[in-house]
Amino acid sequence: MALVGVAALFWGLVTQSGLTFELLVQAIAFENLWLSVGLTTTAAIALGLSLGLSYYLLVPLARWLQR
Repeated sequence: MALVGVAALFWGLVTQSGLTFELLVQAIAFENLWLSVGLTTTAAIALGLSLGLSYYLLVPLARWLQR
């Protein structure tokens, strides 16, 4: 569930903003260290947000629907 949230966030960034595939490839190539750190930080924040949303919203909703 958390991976779906992270993938959706990055898909939205790539399709709706000026973030391009070439910039992501450059960040992953470790030629520019700050881009790599920023990409990793953004991925960690998105993963934490997705985990939090799934735990605090989806799990109680599923338990409520199970009753």
